[in-house]
Amino acid sequence: MSLYPYNASHTATYNVTVVSTHASPDYTSQLIQLTMWMVFGVLFYFVVVSKFPKSISDLSKSKDILKNNALNTTFSTACCKTNFWLAWCCYPARQAMNFHVTGTMNYWPALVLSTALPCCMTWYARSCSPMLEQLGGEKANCCVGCMEACCCSCCVVTQHATAIDAAYGAETGCCGVAEARDGDEEAPPPYQTMTE
Repeated sequence: MSLYPYNASHTATYNVTVVSTHASPDYTSQLIQLTMWMVFGVLFYFVVVSKFPKSISDLSKSKDILKNNALNTTFSTACCKTNFWLAWCCYPARQAMNFHVTGTMNYWPALVLSTALPCCMTWYARSCSPMLEQLGGEKANCCVGCMEACCCSCCVVTQHATAIDAAYGAETGCCGVAEARDGDEEAPPPYQTMTE
């Protein structure tokens, strides 16, 4: 006879529930944001980008804008204007427009890459692409470009957008493009489409 005889009537069943302290990540909000950026980007192309002027009218203003640092341009010259809001709220579409208008990259791959890799695309625009040279500025060195792209991508995109508008003689709106005006001229109707 054994000290611990097996008796089926004495065995107990225990239900063990393991509670994990690590919640599985919920990517729903990121997916919604990316989808909204892409949908806005498609609409923005047809409403604004396709109507933007095709030739540079004056590089002197864009040179002056690009001489400043991106933070200064964003919070002094461009603060609370359309390019500011586009760069801060609809970043991929505005950056894709910057690439497209300057002939640096087609709008569609720029939109997808700016949505997926925003800092990398800003670094590319700042340090590697010919965008700034076409606007009368100079490329930033790789370290400075990387720092600016990582610390304030929206400021860099705002500065590029402001310089592009100045060079092309246009004013970008959320729903169209208007001819740029001097301070003493009467404002055109909002979101007036430029004629070629």
